[in-house]
Amino acid sequence: MSSISDGMAGDASRRLDVGVASTPLDLAVGLAWAGTDAAGETGISLRLFRPSPAVAVGRDQAVAREVRLPWCRERGVAVRRRPTGGGALWLDPGQWLMALSGPSARFGADPGERLETAGALLVDAVGRLGVAARFVAPNDVEIDGGAKLASVFLGEAGGRSLLLATLLVDFDVAAALSALLVPTEKLTVTGLEHARERVATLTDRLGAPPAPEEIVAALTEAVATRFDLVARPTETPLPSIAAPAASDDWETPLDDGFETLDRTARATFRLRLRLDPGECVREARFATDAAFVPADLAERLAAALIGRASGEWTAAIAAALRPDDVFVGFTPADLVRLAARAAGKATLAAETGLTATATSGVMLAGPSEDALDALARAEMVLVPYCAKPSWCVMRPTPECGQCGRCSVGEAYRLAQDRDLEVTTITNFEHLSETLADMKARGVTSYVGMCCSDFFRKRHVAFREAGMDAVLMDVVGATCYDLNEEHLAYAGRFQAEAALDLDTLEKVMARVPDVGSRSAS
Repeated sequence: MSSISDGMAGDASRRLDVGVASTPLDLAVGLAWAGTDAAGETGISLRLFRPSPAVAVGRDQAVAREVRLPWCRERGVAVRRRPTGGGALWLDPGQWLMALSGPSARFGADPGERLETAGALLVDAVGRLGVAARFVAPNDVEIDGGAKLASVFLGEAGGRSLLLATLLVDFDVAAALSALLVPTEKLTVTGLEHARERVATLTDRLGAPPAPEEIVAALTEAVATRFDLVARPTETPLPSIAAPAASDDWETPLDDGFETLDRTARATFRLRLRLDPGECVREARFATDAAFVPADLAERLAAALIGRASGEWTAAIAAALRPDDVFVGFTPADLVRLAARAAGKATLAAETGLTATATSGVMLAGPSEDALDALARAEMVLVPYCAKPSWCVMRPTPECGQCGRCSVGEAYRLAQDRDLEVTTITNFEHLSETLADMKARGVTSYVGMCCSDFFRKRHVAFREAGMDAVLMDVVGATCYDLNEEHLAYAGRFQAEAALDLDTLEKVMARVPDVGSRSAS
């Protein structure tokens, strides 16, 4: 039986204000509705609705780096920014959104506990529907086998929290992969079929979709039981708003600065800097899919860098952090490292004359953020097979005939001129094996090429290798652009990327001959 009562309000101190939308809502309307004041002294309100088709980007994400904007614009799909942290989501009427608002302390002592509370509510609700699930920190609800059934996100302001959850009744995987710019680790590993295996829906688990009233009752009862409240329907009307699409300036190419990408086990960080003629920061933007409080952290970090030269960036970020900052799934050291990597790239650009685009395409991995020092110690060069032409008989092999008809041959020549080992990486397993062999032989640093999406997705392999790396982005079509990641994973991707030879030559100019290093 539903816990929603149609009677009088009764004891206001135990009232749970519940609103349910009968038709799908634009996300902006739904979130504005969720922000209306709760009735009763509990201050807790629950809003349940199905969303219209949309991409919901996290509060602190760079829209142009997460969403296939042309695809969304062509199909009239709204792109909205949530007031909660976390990553980009595909939303449609096959999902239910739960927006639970109330005093932060009612949901837990810290952001991690509040996310866990929301996760526990979802586990309880789907259990009432007949599906066993578990909460996996920091914000997922999964069934056995690791398939994701729901996610929870947190936004906080003025001592109040908004716990926003998505529950998958059905899920359009193809639309999600088309709308989101880069398929994330949580969604897919080897392509569309594997993506379906990584997502669980109530329809799949139960054999048929539960009736809307059953879902509403399960979610409402889970919340009411958890907080010992009596659910009462709200009379708060839906707001009438015309919300603009979410946007930011990350679509605009930089000609006077650069971007830095870094990845941890739980979060992606991006730092976008514009520099003045004196190489000090004129404008800064910080973006992430991580969760943290307070919400002004991103703006505070960016403001701390204004007017500062690269040698001051790490200290400025460290000084901008406060004792009351709380992070979910990452640490202050991750933010300081991001600034250090940006500083290392700025020094590399100044020493080599790299363009803004080329500097943005440089990715640093390993314990050191000093790109020049890493280049001075480099012992190997790793080249991606996708940069070889599709007609090349050596494309699927670690070798190169140096026929002079593609950029890979030039990479081999630059490496061999310095007595460096060089190999073509033919698939992900080969990369893992090669890195393990290099580490076993005492290699401390290497040079490589890969697309930024590969770096973001396979960050674990680069991090666990424990070696410093200076990696350069490739140009041209990538498997991520074409949604053919599953082919690339197996070494069967047919489209062609290419190496940026200008950047490669400038970077390799800072790598000394191995023989000269031994002599010194």
